[in-house]
Amino acid sequence: MAFNITYMAKVSTSANTLALSFWTYNGQATGADDTVAEISASGYFNDFMQDLDGHGPLQVGDTIMVSGSDANAMVKVTAITPAVTTSAFAASSTVGTGNITDGAVTLAKLAPGVTPSHIVKFAGKPTTSSGVVGSTHVVTVTGAVAATDIPIVSMVDNGTANVTIVSAVVTTDTLTVTFSAAPGADVVYAYEILRAAA
Repeated sequence: MAFNITYMAKVSTSANTLALSFWTYNGQATGADDTVAEISASGYFNDFMQDLDGHGPLQVGDTIMVSGSDANAMVKVTAITPAVTTSAFAASSTVGTGNITDGAVTLAKLAPGVTPSHIVKFAGKPTTSSGVVGSTHVVTVTGAVAATDIPIVSMVDNGTANVTIVSAVVTTDTLTVTFSAAPGADVVYAYEILRAAA
């Protein structure tokens, strides 16, 4: 498609005709249907440059909020001759601190007051329908390492055997829960395995 003045609106007003302005352009309206790339291309806004007392309605430095058929964007007018040219609007500095510019949240980027000593690395809610040996129930938890991980186990349903949890031990890739008696096939419990955050 092409520029359509129907979809152009001036947001800011000023008594000074030389003041910079903020505009919106609805490129996704029925009859427009232009992408951000099409709208941002050199010359797209040329038809909007009718002369007004020697000053076109767009000036270098004006900002246009563009709503394209594929995305939204803000562009800045960088030239008006020989063609209206725009570039992506850029802030003068990064938002916040350098700790968030790469988008990755790491332990080192957390404030001391919110830095955890441990995190929940694994969790589950097994039933003793299989894996029972005597009074123990063995669950495969790939990645669990006894030297650093801490198991926390709680009873959800003690089953027809009415058992209690005696102990929980983590070894490599395995959580072994020991009950007060043979649990049968209907005991349900929940576990969390904590891993040191540091």
